[in-house]
Amino acid sequence: MAMQNDSFLSRLWIRHQKFLPRLRRVTLISVIIPLILLDVFTYLTLKDNINNAIVVGEIFQILSFFPYVYTKDRRVGMATFSIALLIIFSISGPRLAWAWVLVYIIVADLTAAKKSKLALIQLSIFFLAQFISGLPLLPVTVWTIFWGTLSASFGVLIRNTKDRLEEMQREAERSKEIAAELIQQLRRDIADSLHDD
Repeated sequence: MAMQNDSFLSRLWIRHQKFLPRLRRVTLISVIIPLILLDVFTYLTLKDNINNAIVVGEIFQILSFFPYVYTKDRRVGMATFSIALLIIFSISGPRLAWAWVLVYIIVADLTAAKKSKLALIQLSIFFLAQFISGLPLLPVTVWTIFWGTLSASFGVLIRNTKDRLEEMQREAERSKEIAAELIQQLRRDIADSLHDD
C-alpha cells in the first residue's frame, strides 16, 4: 500500500512539477484576498473609528507584499516589504493588524525555501518595527516568537514534503532506468539464445 501511495505521489509530482513556481505565487497571492475582505469589512463596520492613515498603512503593507511574491530574488522582495513595514510602524497612531499575517507568510515561505537566516531577519525586523511603534515589549516578544515559530514550523513541513516528493521522483527515474536496462539485457539474451540455436 505504501509503495502504491509513493508511486501515486511520485507520478503526481512529475506531472505537476512545472507548475510549482506558479503554485507558490498563487498561494501567496491568495492570502491577500481574505486580508482585503477583512479590511473592507473592518472599514465598513468601524469607519467612524478608523482614520485614513490606518487604511493607507494597511494598503501600503499589502502592496509592498507583491514585490516579494514576484521578484525572483527573495531578498529584494523581503527588503521592500521590510522597509514598508518599518515606515508604517514608525508613524504614530493605531493600525490594523490584519496585514501583519504577511510577515508570517514570508517567514514560512523563506523557511520552506531553506532560507532560515532570511526568515529570522524578517522576524527581527518585524519585532523592531513593533518596538519602534511603542507596543509593549513583553506581548510583542511573546507573540512574535509564538507566531514566528509556528510559521517556521509550517515552512519546515512544506520543505520536508517537497524534499520527499523530489526523492520519490529520483527513485521513480532510477526505477525506470533499471527497468529499461533489464529489458535491453533481456532482449540481448533472447537474441543471443535465438542466434545460438
